[in-house]
Amino acid sequence: MRNWSLRARLLLLGSASVIVFLGFAWAALERAFVNDTAANLRTSLDAELYAVLGAMEVQGGRARILDERLATALNVPQSGRVAVLIDGRGREVWRSNSGVGLALPPLEVLAPGRGAFATPEDGDWYRYAFGFAWVVEPGNRLFPFTLSLLDDGAALQSRLGKFRRRLGLWFGVAIGLLGIGQFLILSFGLSPLDRLGRELVRVEQGRQPRIQQAYPPELARLAARINQFIASERAAGRRQRRAFGDLAHSLKTPLAVISGLADERRLGREAATVDEHIARMNRIIDYQLQRASRAASWVGREPVEVNPLLRQVCASLDKVYADKGVEVSWRPDEAARFHGSADDWLELAGVLLDNAYKFTRRRVQVTSRALPGEVRAGLEVRIADDGPGIAPERRRTVLERGARLDERVLGQGLGLAVAAEIAERCGGRLEPGESEWGGCEMLLHFPARN
Repeated sequence: MRNWSLRARLLLLGSASVIVFLGFAWAALERAFVNDTAANLRTSLDAELYAVLGAMEVQGGRARILDERLATALNVPQSGRVAVLIDGRGREVWRSNSGVGLALPPLEVLAPGRGAFATPEDGDWYRYAFGFAWVVEPGNRLFPFTLSLLDDGAALQSRLGKFRRRLGLWFGVAIGLLGIGQFLILSFGLSPLDRLGRELVRVEQGRQPRIQQAYPPELARLAARINQFIASERAAGRRQRRAFGDLAHSLKTPLAVISGLADERRLGREAATVDEHIARMNRIIDYQLQRASRAASWVGREPVEVNPLLRQVCASLDKVYADKGVEVSWRPDEAARFHGSADDWLELAGVLLDNAYKFTRRRVQVTSRALPGEVRAGLEVRIADDGPGIAPERRRTVLERGARLDERVLGQGLGLAVAAEIAERCGGRLEPGESEWGGCEMLLHFPARN
Protein backbone atom coordinates (compact mmCIF):
# COMPACT_ATOMS: atom_id res chain seq x y z
CA MET A 1 0.00 0.00 0.00
CA ARG A 2 1.17 3.53 -0.75
CA ASN A 3 2.50 5.65 2.07
CA TRP A 4 -0.91 7.13 2.85
CA SER A 5 -1.81 8.87 6.08
CA LEU A 6 -3.64 6.99 8.83
CA ARG A 7 -6.74 9.10 8.18
CA ALA A 8 -6.71 8.23 4.47
CA ARG A 9 -6.19 4.52 5.20
CA LEU A 10 -9.04 4.37 7.72
CA LEU A 11 -11.35 6.39 5.47
CA LEU A 12 -10.57 4.12 2.52
CA LEU A 13 -11.10 0.88 4.46
CA GLY A 14 -14.20 2.22 6.23
CA SER A 15 -15.72 3.50 2.98
CA ALA A 16 -15.02 0.20 1.23
CA SER A 17 -16.70 -1.70 4.09
CA VAL A 18 -19.75 0.60 3.98
CA ILE A 19 -20.07 0.30 0.20
CA VAL A 20 -19.80 -3.50 0.30
CA PHE A 21 -22.36 -3.70 3.13
CA LEU A 22 -24.79 -1.35 1.38
CA GLY A 23 -24.33 -3.28 -1.87
CA PHE A 24 -25.41 -6.50 -0.17
CA ALA A 25 -28.25 -4.65 1.56
CA TRP A 26 -29.40 -3.20 -1.79
CA ALA A 27 -29.42 -6.66 -3.42
CA ALA A 28 -31.28 -8.21 -0.47
CA LEU A 29 -33.91 -5.45 -0.32
CA GLU A 30 -34.46 -5.51 -4.08
CA ARG A 31 -34.82 -9.31 -4.11
CA ALA A 32 -37.26 -9.15 -1.20
CA PHE A 33 -39.29 -6.44 -2.97
CA VAL A 34 -39.38 -8.39 -6.25
CA ASN A 35 -40.46 -11.57 -4.47
CA ASP A 36 -43.12 -9.76 -2.47
CA THR A 37 -44.46 -7.96 -5.56
CA ALA A 38 -44.51 -11.20 -7.54
CA ALA A 39 -46.42 -12.89 -4.70
CA ASN A 40 -48.95 -10.02 -4.71
CA LEU A 41 -49.29 -10.35 -8.47
CA ARG A 42 -49.94 -14.08 -8.13
CA THR A 43 -52.60 -13.39 -5.55
CA SER A 44 -54.19 -10.80 -7.85
CA LEU A 45 -54.15 -13.21 -10.81
CA ASP A 46 -55.61 -15.98 -8.66
CA ALA A 47 -58.49 -13.75 -7.55
CA GLU A 48 -59.15 -12.61 -11.11
CA LEU A 49 -59.08 -16.21 -12.34
CA TYR A 50 -61.95 -17.09 -10.02
CA ALA A 51 -63.78 -13.99 -11.19
CA VAL A 52 -63.47 -15.21 -14.80
CA LEU A 53 -64.70 -18.66 -13.77
CA GLY A 54 -67.71 -16.98 -12.16
CA ALA A 55 -68.57 -15.34 -15.49
CA MET A 56 -68.31 -18.63 -17.44
CA GLU A 57 -71.11 -20.71 -18.85
CA VAL A 58 -71.04 -24.04 -20.81
CA GLN A 59 -73.89 -24.96 -23.09
CA GLY A 60 -73.82 -28.04 -25.29
CA GLY A 61 -70.12 -28.50 -24.61
CA ARG A 62 -69.35 -24.93 -25.73
CA ALA A 63 -67.91 -22.48 -23.21
CA ARG A 64 -69.13 -18.91 -23.04
CA ILE A 65 -67.88 -16.09 -20.80
CA LEU A 66 -69.92 -13.00 -20.12
CA ASP A 67 -67.58 -10.07 -20.81
CA GLU A 68 -69.69 -7.62 -18.85
CA ARG A 69 -68.84 -9.47 -15.68
CA LEU A 70 -65.08 -9.26 -16.22
CA ALA A 71 -62.66 -6.77 -14.74
CA THR A 72 -62.03 -3.62 -16.73
CA ALA A 73 -58.42 -4.61 -17.56
CA LEU A 74 -59.62 -7.71 -19.44
CA ASN A 75 -62.00 -5.72 -21.64
CA VAL A 76 -59.53 -2.94 -22.58
CA PRO A 77 -57.20 -3.74 -25.52
CA GLN A 78 -53.47 -3.60 -24.80
CA SER A 79 -54.11 -3.27 -21.06
CA GLY A 80 -51.28 -5.70 -20.25
CA ARG A 81 -53.50 -8.41 -18.72
CA VAL A 82 -55.07 -11.18 -20.81
CA ALA A 83 -57.31 -14.16 -20.00
CA VAL A 84 -57.31 -17.23 -22.32
CA LEU A 85 -59.41 -20.39 -22.08
CA ILE A 86 -58.31 -23.60 -23.83
CA ASP A 87 -59.96 -26.99 -23.95
CA GLY A 88 -58.48 -30.36 -23.09
CA ARG A 89 -56.82 -30.59 -26.50
CA GLY A 90 -55.08 -27.23 -26.17
CA ARG A 91 -57.36 -25.42 -28.59
CA GLU A 92 -58.16 -21.83 -27.74
CA VAL A 93 -61.83 -21.53 -26.83
CA TRP A 94 -61.97 -17.94 -25.67
CA ARG A 95 -59.72 -14.90 -25.29
CA SER A 96 -60.47 -11.67 -23.48
CA ASN A 97 -60.80 -8.43 -25.46
CA SER A 98 -57.49 -7.20 -23.99
CA GLY A 99 -55.60 -9.91 -25.86
CA VAL A 100 -57.02 -9.39 -29.35
CA GLY A 101 -54.21 -9.31 -31.91
CA LEU A 102 -51.46 -10.20 -29.42
CA ALA A 103 -48.97 -13.01 -30.01
CA LEU A 104 -49.10 -15.03 -26.80
CA PRO A 105 -46.74 -17.80 -25.72
CA PRO A 106 -47.88 -21.43 -25.96
CA LEU A 107 -50.25 -22.32 -23.16
CA GLU A 108 -50.02 -25.56 -21.21
CA VAL A 109 -52.96 -27.90 -20.68
CA LEU A 110 -53.30 -28.70 -16.99
CA ALA A 111 -55.09 -31.56 -15.33
CA PRO A 112 -58.21 -30.63 -13.38
CA GLY A 113 -57.38 -29.21 -9.95
CA ARG A 114 -53.79 -28.37 -10.86
CA GLY A 115 -52.42 -24.79 -10.88
CA ALA A 116 -49.13 -23.31 -12.19
CA PHE A 117 -47.44 -19.93 -11.89
CA ALA A 118 -44.62 -18.88 -14.25
CA THR A 119 -42.43 -15.75 -14.08
CA PRO A 120 -40.82 -13.84 -17.00
CA GLU A 121 -37.68 -15.95 -16.46
CA ASP A 122 -39.69 -18.71 -18.14
CA GLY A 123 -41.20 -16.49 -20.85
CA ASP A 124 -42.28 -12.96 -21.69
CA TRP A 125 -45.34 -12.86 -19.39
CA TYR A 126 -46.27 -13.59 -15.83
CA ARG A 127 -48.66 -16.54 -16.18
CA TYR A 128 -51.09 -18.17 -13.78
CA ALA A 129 -53.02 -21.17 -15.09
CA PHE A 130 -55.59 -23.44 -13.51
CA GLY A 131 -57.05 -26.73 -14.86
CA PHE A 132 -60.66 -27.64 -14.16
CA ALA A 133 -63.51 -29.81 -15.52
CA TRP A 134 -67.02 -28.53 -16.16
CA VAL A 135 -69.86 -30.98 -15.40
CA VAL A 136 -72.82 -30.77 -17.79
CA GLU A 137 -76.12 -32.41 -17.07
CA PRO A 138 -77.85 -34.59 -18.01
CA GLY A 139 -75.38 -37.41 -18.04
CA ASN A 140 -72.81 -35.65 -15.85
CA ARG A 141 -70.55 -35.16 -18.80
CA LEU A 142 -67.11 -33.66 -18.01
CA PHE A 143 -65.57 -30.99 -20.22
CA PRO A 144 -61.87 -30.28 -19.31
CA PHE A 145 -60.59 -26.70 -19.62
CA THR A 146 -57.49 -24.72 -18.64
CA LEU A 147 -57.89 -21.03 -17.83
CA SER A 148 -54.73 -18.91 -18.06
CA LEU A 149 -54.26 -15.33 -16.95
CA LEU A 150 -51.24 -13.51 -18.35
CA ASP A 151 -49.72 -10.22 -17.19
CA ASP A 152 -46.91 -8.37 -19.02
CA GLY A 153 -45.45 -7.15 -15.69
CA ALA A 154 -45.46 -3.48 -16.75
CA ALA A 155 -47.07 -2.40 -13.50
CA LEU A 156 -44.61 -4.53 -11.54
CA GLN A 157 -41.62 -3.07 -13.42
CA SER A 158 -42.95 0.43 -12.86
CA ARG A 159 -43.24 -0.21 -9.13
CA LEU A 160 -39.77 -1.78 -9.16
CA GLY A 161 -38.33 1.28 -10.95
CA LYS A 162 -39.89 3.63 -8.39
CA PHE A 163 -38.63 1.42 -5.58
CA ARG A 164 -35.09 1.48 -7.01
CA ARG A 165 -35.13 5.27 -7.38
CA ARG A 166 -36.33 5.75 -3.81
CA LEU A 167 -33.85 3.14 -2.58
CA GLY A 168 -31.02 4.82 -4.50
CA LEU A 169 -31.97 8.21 -3.03
CA TRP A 170 -32.03 6.90 0.53
CA PHE A 171 -28.86 4.89 0.04
CA GLY A 172 -27.16 8.00 -1.36
CA VAL A 173 -28.26 9.98 1.69
CA ALA A 174 -27.09 7.13 3.94
CA ILE A 175 -23.68 6.97 2.24
CA GLY A 176 -23.29 10.74 2.56
CA LEU A 177 -24.26 10.74 6.23
CA LEU A 178 -22.05 7.72 6.95
CA GLY A 179 -19.14 9.39 5.14
CA ILE A 180 -19.56 12.61 7.10
CA GLY A 181 -19.96 10.66 10.34
CA GLN A 182 -16.90 8.55 9.59
CA PHE A 183 -14.85 11.66 8.78
CA LEU A 184 -15.94 13.37 12.01
CA ILE A 185 -15.23 10.23 14.05
CA LEU A 186 -11.77 9.86 12.52
CA SER A 187 -11.03 13.56 12.95
CA PHE A 188 -12.02 13.37 16.61
CA GLY A 189 -10.22 10.06 17.16
CA LEU A 190 -6.98 11.12 15.44
CA SER A 191 -6.91 14.70 16.74
CA PRO A 192 -4.56 13.75 19.62
CA LEU A 193 -2.04 12.47 17.06
CA ASP A 194 -2.34 15.74 15.14
CA ARG A 195 -1.78 17.72 18.33
CA LEU A 196 1.23 15.58 19.24
CA GLY A 197 2.70 16.11 15.77
CA ARG A 198 2.25 19.90 16.03
CA GLU A 199 3.89 19.90 19.45
CA LEU A 200 6.86 17.95 18.11
CA VAL A 201 7.27 20.52 15.34
CA ARG A 202 7.28 23.33 17.93
CA VAL A 203 9.85 21.43 20.04
CA GLU A 204 12.02 20.87 16.98
CA GLN A 205 11.78 24.56 16.06
CA GLY A 206 12.69 25.60 19.61
CA ARG A 207 9.33 27.27 20.34
CA GLN A 208 8.68 25.08 23.40
CA PRO A 209 11.00 22.95 25.55
CA ARG A 210 9.01 19.69 25.74
CA ILE A 211 5.67 17.94 25.09
CA GLN A 212 3.28 19.81 27.38
CA GLN A 213 -0.32 18.84 26.60
CA ALA A 214 -2.27 15.96 28.13
CA TYR A 215 -3.07 12.99 25.87
CA PRO A 216 -5.24 9.84 26.01
CA PRO A 217 -3.67 6.81 27.75
CA GLU A 218 -2.67 5.25 24.41
CA LEU A 219 -0.50 8.30 23.59
CA ALA A 220 0.43 9.45 27.09
CA ARG A 221 3.22 6.85 27.38
CA LEU A 222 4.57 7.83 23.95
CA ALA A 223 4.57 11.53 24.92
CA ALA A 224 6.37 10.66 28.18
CA ARG A 225 9.01 8.66 26.28
CA ILE A 226 9.53 11.55 23.85
CA ASN A 227 10.03 13.95 26.78
CA GLN A 228 12.50 11.52 28.32
CA PHE A 229 14.37 11.32 25.02
CA ILE A 230 14.48 15.13 24.71
CA ALA A 231 15.74 15.51 28.29
CA SER A 232 18.29 12.74 27.76
CA GLU A 233 19.50 14.29 24.49
CA ARG A 234 19.90 17.71 26.07
CA ALA A 235 21.68 16.25 29.11
CA ALA A 236 23.99 14.30 26.81
CA GLY A 237 24.71 17.48 24.87
CA ARG A 238 25.58 19.35 28.06
CA ARG A 239 27.83 16.52 29.22
CA GLN A 240 29.51 16.39 25.83
CA ARG A 241 30.12 20.13 25.81
CA ARG A 242 31.59 19.96 29.30
CA ALA A 243 33.79 17.04 28.27
CA PHE A 244 35.00 18.92 25.21
CA GLY A 245 35.67 22.00 27.36
CA ASP A 246 37.73 19.91 29.74
CA LEU A 247 39.57 18.39 26.77
CA ALA A 248 40.28 21.86 25.40
CA HIS A 249 41.78 22.98 28.69
CA SER A 250 43.80 19.81 29.02
CA LEU A 251 45.23 20.23 25.50
CA LYS A 252 45.78 23.99 25.56
CA THR A 253 47.85 23.94 28.76
CA PRO A 254 50.59 21.61 27.37
CA LEU A 255 50.55 23.57 24.13
CA ALA A 256 51.06 26.80 26.04
CA VAL A 257 54.01 25.24 27.84
CA ILE A 258 55.52 24.01 24.56
CA SER A 259 54.97 27.45 23.05
CA GLY A 260 56.73 29.08 26.01
CA LEU A 261 59.72 26.77 25.68
CA ALA A 262 60.01 27.17 21.93
CA ASP A 263 62.18 30.30 21.80
CA GLU A 264 65.04 31.13 19.53
CA ARG A 265 67.65 30.45 22.19
CA ARG A 266 66.74 26.78 22.27
CA LEU A 267 65.45 26.07 18.79
CA GLY A 268 67.21 28.74 16.78
CA ARG A 269 65.85 29.11 13.28
CA GLU A 270 63.21 26.39 13.81
CA ALA A 271 61.39 28.38 16.52
CA ALA A 272 59.14 30.14 13.97
CA THR A 273 58.17 26.81 12.42
CA VAL A 274 57.29 25.35 15.83
CA ASP A 275 55.20 28.44 16.69
CA GLU A 276 53.36 28.18 13.39
CA HIS A 277 52.43 24.53 13.97
CA ILE A 278 51.39 25.19 17.57
CA ALA A 279 49.06 27.98 16.38
CA ARG A 280 47.68 25.71 13.73
CA MET A 281 47.01 22.97 16.29
CA ASN A 282 45.18 25.51 18.46
CA ARG A 283 42.99 26.55 15.53
CA ILE A 284 42.19 22.93 14.66
CA ILE A 285 41.30 22.13 18.29
CA ASP A 286 39.03 25.20 18.53
CA TYR A 287 37.28 24.39 15.27
CA GLN A 288 36.72 20.72 16.03
CA LEU A 289 35.47 21.50 19.56
CA GLN A 290 33.00 24.05 18.20
CA ARG A 291 31.86 21.56 15.56
CA ALA A 292 31.27 18.79 18.08
CA SER A 293 29.51 21.16 20.46
CA ARG A 294 27.13 22.37 17.77
CA ALA A 295 26.36 18.83 16.61
CA ALA A 296 25.53 17.73 20.17
CA SER A 297 22.66 20.18 20.69
CA TRP A 298 20.17 19.80 17.87
CA VAL A 299 16.91 19.56 19.90
CA GLY A 300 14.82 22.74 20.06
CA ARG A 301 17.10 24.86 17.88
CA GLU A 302 15.76 28.18 16.60
CA PRO A 303 16.02 28.65 12.81
CA VAL A 304 18.52 31.26 11.64
CA GLU A 305 17.62 34.18 9.37
CA VAL A 306 19.70 33.72 6.25
CA ASN A 307 19.87 37.15 4.60
CA PRO A 308 21.29 39.29 7.49
CA LEU A 309 24.24 36.91 7.95
CA LEU A 310 24.89 36.80 4.21
CA ARG A 311 25.02 40.61 4.12
CA GLN A 312 27.26 40.60 7.18
CA VAL A 313 29.77 38.30 5.48
CA CYS A 314 29.64 40.36 2.28
CA ALA A 315 30.30 43.55 4.25
CA SER A 316 33.47 41.98 5.70
CA LEU A 317 34.63 40.66 2.32
CA ASP A 318 34.05 44.04 0.67
CA LYS A 319 36.81 45.38 2.90
CA VAL A 320 39.13 42.43 2.30
CA TYR A 321 38.74 42.61 -1.51
CA ALA A 322 38.27 46.36 -1.73
CA ASP A 323 40.80 46.61 -4.58
CA LYS A 324 38.61 44.38 -6.83
CA GLY A 325 35.51 46.58 -6.47
CA VAL A 326 33.15 43.57 -6.41
CA GLU A 327 29.53 44.36 -7.37
CA VAL A 328 27.06 42.20 -5.42
CA SER A 329 23.44 41.85 -6.60
CA TRP A 330 20.78 40.41 -4.31
CA ARG A 331 17.66 38.34 -4.83
CA PRO A 332 16.61 37.79 -1.22
CA ASP A 333 13.59 35.89 0.15
CA GLU A 334 12.88 37.35 3.59
CA ALA A 335 11.21 34.09 4.65
CA ALA A 336 14.42 32.10 4.10
CA ARG A 337 15.58 30.31 7.27
CA PHE A 338 18.43 27.91 8.01
CA HIS A 339 17.59 25.11 10.46
CA GLY A 340 20.98 24.86 12.12
CA SER A 341 23.32 26.98 14.22
CA ALA A 342 24.33 30.53 13.31
CA ASP A 343 27.99 29.43 13.47
CA ASP A 344 27.38 26.73 10.86
CA TRP A 345 25.61 29.18 8.59
CA LEU A 346 28.36 31.79 8.99
CA GLU A 347 30.94 29.20 8.09
CA LEU A 348 28.97 28.06 5.04
CA ALA A 349 28.38 31.61 3.87
CA GLY A 350 31.98 32.58 4.62
CA VAL A 351 33.50 29.75 2.58
CA LEU A 352 31.20 30.15 -0.45
CA LEU A 353 31.26 33.96 -0.56
CA ASP A 354 35.04 34.06 0.01
CA ASN A 355 35.52 31.76 -3.02
CA ALA A 356 33.13 33.91 -5.07
CA TYR A 357 34.99 37.13 -4.14
CA LYS A 358 38.36 35.44 -4.68
CA PHE A 359 37.67 34.17 -8.23
CA THR A 360 35.18 36.73 -9.58
CA ARG A 361 36.17 39.35 -12.11
CA ARG A 362 33.63 41.84 -10.80
CA ARG A 363 30.10 40.51 -10.35
CA VAL A 364 28.62 38.27 -7.60
CA GLN A 365 24.96 37.39 -7.27
CA VAL A 366 23.34 36.02 -4.08
CA THR A 367 19.88 34.42 -4.28
CA SER A 368 17.92 32.97 -1.36
CA ARG A 369 14.59 31.15 -1.52
CA ALA A 370 12.41 29.49 1.11
CA LEU A 371 10.92 26.12 0.15
CA PRO A 372 7.44 25.61 1.68
CA GLY A 373 6.96 22.60 3.99
CA GLU A 374 4.33 21.55 6.52
CA VAL A 375 6.76 20.40 9.22
CA ARG A 376 9.86 22.38 8.28
CA ALA A 377 10.50 24.88 5.50
CA GLY A 378 13.39 24.18 3.15
CA LEU A 379 16.06 26.54 1.89
CA GLU A 380 17.85 27.15 -1.39
CA VAL A 381 20.76 29.59 -1.69
CA ARG A 382 22.71 30.28 -4.91
CA ILE A 383 26.01 32.19 -4.95
CA ALA A 384 27.16 32.94 -8.51
CA ASP A 385 30.14 34.83 -9.93
CA ASP A 386 31.56 35.78 -13.34
CA GLY A 387 34.96 34.17 -12.78
CA PRO A 388 36.60 31.36 -14.74
CA GLY A 389 34.16 28.77 -13.36
CA ILE A 390 34.75 25.06 -12.76
CA ALA A 391 35.10 22.52 -15.54
CA PRO A 392 32.24 19.96 -15.47
CA GLU A 393 34.62 17.06 -14.86
CA ARG A 394 36.01 18.78 -11.73
CA ARG A 395 32.72 19.79 -10.11
CA ARG A 396 32.62 16.74 -7.86
CA THR A 397 36.31 16.60 -7.01
CA VAL A 398 36.43 20.22 -5.76
CA LEU A 399 34.33 19.11 -2.78
CA GLU A 400 37.01 16.62 -1.69
CA ARG A 401 39.55 17.50 0.96
CA GLY A 402 42.78 18.91 -0.47
CA ALA A 403 41.24 19.73 -3.87
CA ARG A 404 41.90 23.32 -4.96
CA LEU A 405 40.21 25.41 -7.62
CA ASP A 406 43.40 27.28 -8.55
CA GLU A 407 46.89 26.27 -7.50
CA ARG A 408 48.03 29.89 -7.87
CA VAL A 409 45.72 30.98 -5.04
CA LEU A 410 46.79 30.40 -1.45
CA GLY A 411 44.85 27.82 0.55
CA GLN A 412 44.75 24.29 1.89
CA GLY A 413 41.87 23.01 -0.28
CA LEU A 414 39.64 22.41 2.77
CA GLY A 415 37.04 25.19 2.47
CA LEU A 416 34.56 23.61 0.05
CA ALA A 417 35.04 20.16 1.62
CA VAL A 418 34.21 21.57 5.06
CA ALA A 419 31.20 23.44 3.61
CA ALA A 420 29.95 20.24 1.96
CA GLU A 421 30.32 18.34 5.26
CA ILE A 422 28.38 21.02 7.16
CA ALA A 423 25.61 21.02 4.54
CA GLU A 424 25.37 17.22 4.67
CA ARG A 425 25.35 17.18 8.46
CA CYS A 426 22.44 19.66 8.44
CA GLY A 427 20.44 17.53 6.01
CA GLY A 428 21.30 19.35 2.78
CA ARG A 429 23.78 19.26 -0.07
CA LEU A 430 26.25 21.53 -1.86
CA GLU A 431 26.34 21.40 -5.65
CA PRO A 432 28.78 23.30 -7.93
CA GLY A 433 27.39 24.49 -11.24
CA GLU A 434 27.68 27.17 -13.91
CA SER A 435 26.38 30.70 -13.48
CA GLU A 436 24.53 32.72 -16.11
CA TRP A 437 27.79 34.60 -16.78
CA GLY A 438 29.74 31.41 -17.40
CA GLY A 439 31.43 31.48 -13.99
CA CYS A 440 30.83 29.32 -10.94
CA GLU A 441 27.50 28.91 -9.14
CA MET A 442 27.32 27.17 -5.78
CA LEU A 443 23.90 25.79 -4.84
CA LEU A 444 23.05 25.08 -1.19
CA HIS A 445 19.86 23.01 -1.01
CA PHE A 446 18.09 21.97 2.21
CA PRO A 447 14.83 20.13 1.37
CA ALA A 448 11.53 20.93 3.05
CA ARG A 449 9.88 18.39 5.35
CA ASN A 450 6.19 17.63 4.86
